[in-house]
This record gives sequence, C-alpha cells and structure tokens, in this order.
Amino acid sequence: MKAAGSSDGASRSARRGSAGTETASAGVARPGLVVAVAILLCLPMAPGVLDGAVPATDALVRFLVALLLVWAAAAGVGGLLRRYEHQARQETARRLLEEARRRAAEATLGPGGSSPTNPGSQPGAPSGPAVASGPVPTPAPPSAPTRPGPPQGAAIG
Repeated sequence: MKAAGSSDGASRSARRGSAGTETASAGVARPGLVVAVAILLCLPMAPGVLDGAVPATDALVRFLVALLLVWAAAAGVGGLLRRYEHQARQETARRLLEEARRRAAEATLGPGGSSPTNPGSQPGAPSGPAVASGPVPTPAPPSAPTRPGPPQGAAIG
C-alpha cells in the first residue's frame, strides 16, 4: 500500500511530454493536494450550508473561488521551484563540463601545463616530440605467449 503523498512513477511519466519534460497544461504537480486545501478553506462554511444559512449555490461559488486561488498559488510556487531547479541543474552541468575540460587539458598537456612528450617545456612554448640526446633505445619485441610445459633444456623421456 502506498503512503499518502508518495509519487507514483507511472503517474509522473504520464504527465511528461514527448521530450521528457513536464507538460504545462495543468501547472500543478499535486492537484489532489490543491483540492484538499480548497476544501479545508471552505470547511468553516459547512455548518452554515447544513443549517440553510448559506445557500448551496453561494457555497459552490465560494469553493470554486477558493479552488482557483489555491490552484494559482500552487502553480506559482511550483513554477518558482522548477525555475530554481533548472538553474541548479544548469550550474551543475556547467561545473561538471568545465571540470571535464580541465581534466582533458591536463591529460593532453600533463599537470602544470607542460607537454607529456617534453616535460621540460614551458607553458605556451611550441611543443613537439622530445629531442633525445644520445642513442634512442629500441623497444624489445613482444614475447610470445608461454604455455605450461616441461622446462626448457629438460629431456623428454
């Protein structure tokens, strides 16, 4: 059983548009809560309606006005929260993008802005392959994969 006030993933996805963004047709995330607040606002009028002091049409008009006011307030607060959330997401994305660019630049240039191929180069100086003084060692050829077997030089009997 769901707790009151918990959101359902299916109902949330039903409110989303084709691009995955919230649709602006309703403007309120929890319409049931809006109706409950409007009923609470009109609750003090209930004894007058039951006694006949307040006509039912007047009570209905007052409820609809309360519903519209609460709906407008909820839409305004929801819009404000969505704007703040959007700004926070943009700032987080911007910060993560800058950090990724910085890491990519460090990986390309090396820490401190020097080229990994020529660690002694100055930042801003033209970079290229490092010039080696003396003979350049040649890399050893890759060794063939070894299989378990008798040790080399052992006689097979």
